Amino acid sequence: MLEPNRTFKFKSNFLWGGSVLHPDILEIDETFVIHRRKRGVFSGDQTVSIPRSNVVSVKINNFRAGNDICIESFTRSRIECKGFSTSVAEKVKKLLLVTRKAGQD
Repeated sequence: MLEPNRTFKFKSNFLWGGSVLHPDILEIDETFVIHRRKRGVFSGDQTVSIPRSNVVSVKINNFRAGNDICIESFTRSRIECKGFSTSVAEKVKKLLLVTRKAGQD
């Protein structure tokens, strides 16, 4: 289980295939997984959130430039983030799956 009031925040990087001006932001706290993405210069943020208890799978797609993270839930909601390093992608997967299994025991 995560520490109370602890939020992990990960930001994509253009070196790993993310957007230069509008990086993907993935926030993980004890109750939700939140993905924020800005669509354009004059548009607001697009936000998708999934309760951590509903996370079913975390897939990491490796590309030459970086990794994409795909998080799926019971309700078929999906979060797709692009442009993360391998170490960040593995840390996200560990946070979501390992701590969830520990909480179920």
